[in-house]
Amino acid sequence: MIILGAGLSGLIAAALNPQAKVFEAASQDAQSHRAVLRFRTSAVGDAVGIPFRKIRVNKGIWFGGKFADPSIQLSNMYSYKVTGGYFDRSIWKVDAVDRFIAPEDFILRLIEQVGDRVSWNTPVTELPESRPIISTIPMNRILDLAKLETTDRPEFKFSPIRVQRFRIPRADVFQTIYYP
Repeated sequence: MIILGAGLSGLIAAALNPQAKVFEAASQDAQSHRAVLRFRTSAVGDAVGIPFRKIRVNKGIWFGGKFADPSIQLSNMYSYKVTGGYFDRSIWKVDAVDRFIAPEDFILRLIEQVGDRVSWNTPVTELPESRPIISTIPMNRILDLAKLETTDRPEFKFSPIRVQRFRIPRADVFQTIYYP
C-alpha cells in the first residue's frame, strides 16, 4: 500500500496500515497542527495507540456585543462565513458536550510511529503503479496526477483555516465561541 501525504490524515492512515510506504512533498519539520484536535469519540486515539483526554466543551454564540441563542439568521450568517453557502452547521447546538482531545504532541508521536516509512521531501510526480493507494494530498494535486482533462475537472475551492490559540495561566477549560 502507498499513502500520498504525511499530514495529519496521512500519518493516521500510516499508523493504521503498518506496511504502507508514505510519500510527502514537505519536510518533516513542516508538519505541525496548531488547533486543538477534538473528536466525538476516542476511536482515533484508540486505533493508533495514543490516549486521548476526555473533556467537556461549553459553547456559545457571540453576536451584536452579547451572547445570543441559536437562530436561523445566525446559523445562515455563520454557515456563509465558513463555507460560502448555506448549510446546517454545529452552531445550532450550544449545549455542553463531551469530546476527546489528542495530546499536543500527537503529530510528533505519529511521526515517531511511522517516520521510518515516510519519504520526506519527496513530491509525487506521477501516480505509482503499485496499488492500493490512499491519497491525503490536495484534490487539485491528485487530479493533476490522474491527468484528468481540465474540461472534466470539478472546481475545488478551499481556504486555509486560521487558528488562534491562547494559553491562559491556571486555566483548564475548553470553550467554543461562534462568531457569525
